[in-house]
Amino acid sequence: PAGDVQLALDITRLADRSPQYAALQVLAVQCNVAARHLDDAVTIASRAMQTFPASADSARIAAAVFAASGRWAETLGASTEWRDRDPSQPLDPDVMIGRSYLKMGKPQDSLKQIQPYLASAASNPETYAGVIELYGRIQLAQGHPGAAEDRLWPFAKSSRAGLISFLQIAAEDAPPDVAKRWFAMAKTEL
Repeated sequence: PAGDVQLALDITRLADRSPQYAALQVLAVQCNVAARHLDDAVTIASRAMQTFPASADSARIAAAVFAASGRWAETLGASTEWRDRDPSQPLDPDVMIGRSYLKMGKPQDSLKQIQPYLASAASNPETYAGVIELYGRIQLAQGHPGAAEDRLWPFAKSSRAGLISFLQIAAEDAPPDVAKRWFAMAKTEL
């Protein structure tokens, strides 16, 4: 909407004049994403990541904006920074690093990144939903739909979020015959 665009422009001007305020930079990024001004969001997020070198949050936001823009090499760099800036919370950055590798055509590197979480994901799927989803996408990328289904389907049966992820992955990544079967399986859970 036009209101989002004007708000993004106004807040971007403020953020440009006051780069020392982290919260204002985050708000400017969010407004620009909402207004679909991804290039402006990338510029502001990059600046915030440089301005606040100890902030894991600025690196997290930059990684998210780079990913939304399909800039996977930059997503990888920002995600690695995010992980380095807060080593006590590695799960989400590791999933984003793995996603970056997968989008860059490196499924083996992606799998290696999430490997430490796979055992925990089986027993705690809600906490490790991102790991389960990425694992499924990796398996599909490597031509192993059975392995993807073995991991994704139990999660789909256990929660609404898991079912939505299952359907989304089927639509986005599965070969047509596999997607058709998965859609039929999901129908039994509705």
